Amino acid sequence: MQPSPSADTRRPSFPSALISIAAPAGGILLPKEASMAFSPDDIRANREFFAAKLRAEAEKQSVVNWVKKEPGAKEIVLLDARARDAFAKAHIEGAVSVPLDELKQVAAQLPRDKTLVVYCWNQY
Repeated sequence: MQPSPSADTRRPSFPSALISIAAPAGGILLPKEASMAFSPDDIRANREFFAAKLRAEAEKQSVVNWVKKEPGAKEIVLLDARARDAFAKAHIEGAVSVPLDELKQVAAQLPRDKTLVVYCWNQY
């Protein structure tokens, strides 16, 4: 959505302290007058993305806690549906890697006498 010519098009400026800190930390050095604007759609998309990420992380931790405390924990199989490289970097202890695109091929081999808990989210 383009602002009308009469609309206020001012953009918030970065505080100069943040710009000064970014350069030594490996960031880019911007002139003090540099600014960055986010459209309402950008803000909404970011808010939705991070809200979903926080929910998923909370849910993942809930699953981990549940599995550890569940009296029948030995009857639970955790399936990590992420790519194998993501699984190799980090996964819930005891989980089995079954990437989503391979699930159909291995479905018949999965235990039918156990509770299957499938999880996936982000890279790590």
